[in-house]
Amino acid sequence: AAAINTVIGSGANMRLATGIRLALRRLSAPTRYWFDASAFWTNDAATFTWVNVTAGVPQTWLESLASPYTVQNASYTLTVTPVNDVNQEGLSVARTFVVDNTNPAGTISQPASTACPDSSISVNSCLNVLPTIFGAAADPGNPNPPSIVAVRARIYDVNNDGYWNGTDFSINNGALPAVNLLAISTPGVSTDWSTSTAVNASLLDGVQYRLFVHAADKAGNDEASEAAMGQFTFINDRREPTAYLIHPSSGEVYLDVAALTGTAVDPPGVAGPNFAGLTEVKYQVAFPANNTCFGGVTFNKLCSDPTTFLTAVGTNAWQNAAGEASDLNGSLTSGATYVILARARDAATNEQSVFSVPVSSRTIKI
Repeated sequence: AAAINTVIGSGANMRLATGIRLALRRLSAPTRYWFDASAFWTNDAATFTWVNVTAGVPQTWLESLASPYTVQNASYTLTVTPVNDVNQEGLSVARTFVVDNTNPAGTISQPASTACPDSSISVNSCLNVLPTIFGAAADPGNPNPPSIVAVRARIYDVNNDGYWNGTDFSINNGALPAVNLLAISTPGVSTDWSTSTAVNASLLDGVQYRLFVHAADKAGNDEASEAAMGQFTFINDRREPTAYLIHPSSGEVYLDVAALTGTAVDPPGVAGPNFAGLTEVKYQVAFPANNTCFGGVTFNKLCSDPTTFLTAVGTNAWQNAAGEASDLNGSLTSGATYVILARARDAATNEQSVFSVPVSSRTIKI
């Protein structure tokens, strides 16, 4: 329960003055006993508070406690004993309860945090599709788990100040309850939760989004401040990066090609200024005459083999590794034609699929 500061009861044949003996015991260590008249806890087990009774059928009584709940997430027993005019005690009635005054905490496990070292802004991850969101929620300190009754998530468009409502991002801060997506949760000491949404079709390229998660417990505690909710921020990046070849020039005849060099760019989004940033550039050198590609030492692999795309050194500015450059030049055949491709990949896993001439594809002769 939340803090119980008002206790109400009824009965019969009770004296009107001090007809109820009310004893509040804190069970969580250290055990203490509440004296409401002076509003303090004692270690005397005989401590109680007298409460007056109001005449009527039935008789009623009410006591407003002076905020005795000073220990977080503690258990209590409240015992009420009626007393009649000749000082005889009736049967006592006891209630045991937990005062939970701590908000549950939610965490997001998927999407997972992944580095976007070259992104336009600092975020937890860069994605080209939002997967099913899942995580965990816990009610810290609650002595009687499971106590989570609901887990809710929300998705916020940082660039355009809108919340996903199940259809679009048209809701702003003025209508926040409508943006809480109820997650499927499995009760436990740590409550697992997940939610799938139809949001992917509405996520805009180059826009920053933030996920929030919050949970409610049996006592009605639920985090209202987004700053204290579980959060995950990501860039939605759906544009492919492009690798550019600088050397060698297309259509030229070479004695050898020395090092392959180039640059690469991950462009800003179509709808927003953000981008994931480059993570790698790879190159491939094909020998069309015998349908082989350079495998790092010699032309010994079919070009359909994905390992013939070799990782370059650098991204924004790149070149092939010195050892590979030497082995490549030693494997070139005089009079032969070769095709060189350069391919870029970004932190959102977008990979270049178009190799236009002479940007990312060049043909040379030896």
